[in-house]
Amino acid sequence: MTNINESLNQQLVGRLIPVPAQKTGFAQIDGMPFSYTITGKLKDSKFARVEKVVGSRLLAKEISGIPTDADNVLNFQDL
Repeated sequence: MTNINESLNQQLVGRLIPVPAQKTGFAQIDGMPFSYTITGKLKDSKFARVEKVVGSRLLAKEISGIPTDADNVLNFQDL
Protein backbone atom coordinates (compact mmCIF):
# COMPACT_ATOMS: atom_id res chain seq x y z
CA MET A 1 0.00 0.00 0.00
CA THR A 2 1.40 3.41 -0.96
CA ASN A 3 1.18 6.21 1.55
CA ILE A 4 -0.55 9.27 0.06
CA ASN A 5 2.19 11.56 1.39
CA GLU A 6 4.86 9.43 -0.33
CA SER A 7 3.09 9.95 -3.64
CA LEU A 8 2.78 13.70 -3.08
CA ASN A 9 6.42 13.93 -1.97
CA GLN A 10 7.61 12.23 -5.14
CA GLN A 11 5.87 14.95 -7.14
CA LEU A 12 8.38 17.39 -5.62
CA VAL A 13 11.39 15.57 -7.14
CA GLY A 14 12.81 17.54 -10.06
CA ARG A 15 11.06 20.76 -9.05
CA LEU A 16 12.89 23.96 -8.08
CA ILE A 17 13.15 25.83 -4.79
CA PRO A 18 14.74 29.22 -4.22
CA VAL A 19 18.08 28.98 -2.39
CA PRO A 20 17.57 30.41 1.12
CA ALA A 21 20.27 32.06 3.24
CA GLN A 22 20.68 28.85 5.28
CA LYS A 23 21.50 25.60 3.46
CA THR A 24 19.77 23.50 6.13
CA GLY A 25 16.65 24.18 8.11
CA PHE A 26 12.90 23.85 8.17
CA ALA A 27 10.47 25.21 5.64
CA GLN A 28 6.93 25.01 4.46
CA ILE A 29 6.88 23.91 0.85
CA ASP A 30 3.54 24.14 -0.93
CA GLY A 31 1.95 24.21 2.53
CA MET A 32 3.68 21.07 3.89
CA PRO A 33 6.41 21.12 6.57
CA PHE A 34 9.85 19.78 5.60
CA SER A 35 13.36 19.77 6.90
CA TYR A 36 15.67 20.58 4.03
CA THR A 37 19.32 20.28 3.07
CA ILE A 38 20.75 22.01 0.01
CA THR A 39 24.10 20.88 -1.33
CA GLY A 40 26.49 22.68 -3.65
CA LYS A 41 28.80 25.66 -3.39
CA LEU A 42 27.90 27.61 -6.48
CA LYS A 43 28.44 31.35 -6.33
CA ASP A 44 25.28 33.43 -6.59
CA SER A 45 23.03 30.42 -7.10
CA LYS A 46 19.35 31.37 -7.05
CA PHE A 47 17.73 27.92 -7.38
CA ALA A 48 18.14 24.35 -6.21
CA ARG A 49 16.56 21.28 -7.78
CA VAL A 50 14.87 18.75 -5.49
CA GLU A 51 16.71 15.43 -5.84
CA LYS A 52 15.08 13.30 -3.18
CA VAL A 53 12.28 13.39 -0.63
CA VAL A 54 12.27 10.89 2.23
CA GLY A 55 9.38 11.31 4.62
CA SER A 56 9.47 14.97 5.59
CA ARG A 57 13.14 15.45 4.64
CA LEU A 58 13.93 17.17 1.35
CA LEU A 59 17.35 17.05 -0.33
CA ALA A 60 18.16 19.51 -3.12
CA LYS A 61 21.23 20.53 -5.11
CA GLU A 62 22.10 24.04 -6.24
CA ILE A 63 22.00 24.70 -9.97
CA SER A 64 23.71 27.47 -11.90
CA GLY A 65 22.02 30.18 -13.92
CA ILE A 66 18.31 30.58 -14.47
CA PRO A 67 16.79 27.30 -15.64
CA THR A 68 14.35 27.14 -18.52
CA ASP A 69 11.73 25.77 -16.14
CA ALA A 70 12.05 28.64 -13.66
CA ASP A 71 8.25 28.86 -13.61
CA ASN A 72 8.32 25.44 -11.90
CA VAL A 73 9.45 26.92 -8.56
CA LEU A 74 7.72 25.59 -5.45
CA ASN A 75 6.17 27.90 -2.87
CA PHE A 76 8.99 27.87 -0.26
CA GLN A 77 8.74 29.59 3.13
CA ASP A 78 11.75 29.28 5.41
CA LEU A 79 10.66 28.74 9.05
